[in-house]
Amino acid sequence: MFYDFKPLEEILENRLITDKFECALYSADLALLPKVINLLSKARPYAVFHPENSLEISENMKFANKKPKIK
Repeated sequence: MFYDFKPLEEILENRLITDKFECALYSADLALLPKVINLLSKARPYAVFHPENSLEISENMKFANKKPKIK
């Protein structure tokens, strides 16, 4: 499933990461967790962003609350 991140790309520019490999790096915690916890949480983000201000956080929340457009 691929989401259309164009609206966020216009705001966040190069601070929006959609590369599968790079996003996978953000899907894990560095803490040692019991194996059963790791089995339950195999979620991978479709995108990761690095906001610089509250407006960017607000725009991301608006985007996340809309029904996503799938490419």
